Formats: sequence, structure tokens, C-alpha cells
Amino acid sequence: MIHTTKDYDKFKITKDNRTMDIAHKDKLKESMKIDDILSLRPILIRENGEVIDGQHRLTAAKELGLEIHYMIADGSDSSLDEYNKVIQDLRPFINEIDRLKKENKELKRENKGVAR
Repeated sequence: MIHTTKDYDKFKITKDNRTMDIAHKDKLKESMKIDDILSLRPILIRENGEVIDGQHRLTAAKELGLEIHYMIADGSDSSLDEYNKVIQDLRPFINEIDRLKKENKELKRENKGVAR
């Protein structure tokens, strides 16, 4: 089940999370200004709020004041299977958004050349 909240204190980044890549986080922020990528790729947390997957998305969304979409892994294989299924089901949509972004970027580049 996917939950939503703006209670950022619910989430805990731990020493087990990888080091924050500021450039990656900033790129996600720019994308989040255009797309609702959090609803397409929810953050995965443990029952105690520790982030398992999505620390960069969480940090970017928090900085933008956006609602967080997340799933809770209860420690069972079935909760991780559910998360992976959600991601797998959304993969075609994520791929299409990525394709359209790339196409839009190319069109903007072409239009700049025409305007000169």
C-alpha cells in the first residue's frame, strides 16, 4: 500500500544509506518541479521510518515542500515483493516520461537553432 504525508520527521536517513550525491538530488528536484515522480516511484521505509530506498527523492521533495509517497516494508519478503511489483508495474510509465523528457529537450535545442 502506498501512503502519502508531508510529515518529513517520519523518515530517518541512517548510516546505512549511501552518501548524499548533491548533483543527483538537485537533478531530481528539477525533475520534481515538472513531474510527480514520487507517485511513480514511492520511497521504501522500514516500520521505524528508516529509509531503505529513496533518500535522494525524499531529500529533494522535502526541500521543495512536496508530499512524500512511501511504502512500509514490514520485514517480510511479501512487503518487498509488493514494492518491487509496484515499481515493475510503473516502469512503462517511467520509461515513457523519460522518453518524452528527452524528446522535449531535443525539440528545445532544435528550436534554439531555428530562432537564431
